[in-house]
Amino acid sequence: SMTVQIQYNGANTWQFKFVKVGVTTASLVGNWKLAPVAGALAVGESADNLAWWSSTEEDATTRACLFDDVFTFGSDGSFSQDMGSETWVEAWQGTDPEGCATPVSPHDGGYTDGTYSVADSKVTVNGLGAHLGLPKVTGSGEISDVANAVSTITYNVTEFAADGNSMTVQIQYNGANTWQFKF
Repeated sequence: SMTVQIQYNGANTWQFKFVKVGVTTASLVGNWKLAPVAGALAVGESADNLAWWSSTEEDATTRACLFDDVFTFGSDGSFSQDMGSETWVEAWQGTDPEGCATPVSPHDGGYTDGTYSVADSKVTVNGLGAHLGLPKVTGSGEISDVANAVSTITYNVTEFAADGNSMTVQIQYNGANTWQFKF
């Protein structure tokens, strides 16, 4: 925290107290799910323009198999995912049309070596298939084949609630093109 005092008109003083709100390793510890709100998933041409597609509040029900996936950040730096018996599976994973289906390896939470780290308002998840939000989105593009799964993905934490109960992450995947996920 920081306190700033400003004197004006002689000895009159205004005092302001600031608290830094940001993400830390300790603040991530616990279980996270996608928020059941409009815009929980969004994509667009840039971090400030997510107009290409955005989930609706109803998607929390129609894609319940995705919204119930649990992303766990351990106090020991471990990272894991529990996707249950179904998650959202797309055509590149073998389900066409896309929909709720059995998770597809390596994006099924089956890895056992998952870790995470936090630095400079970024969170990095490690483990083949480890991800936040949608498995196709990586920092080097959207993958279109399970054989192209990556072991490390870094997300920008753009919002982190002071109470530690919600956060928004973004990832640039094709130049400035951006996916956003709200937890």
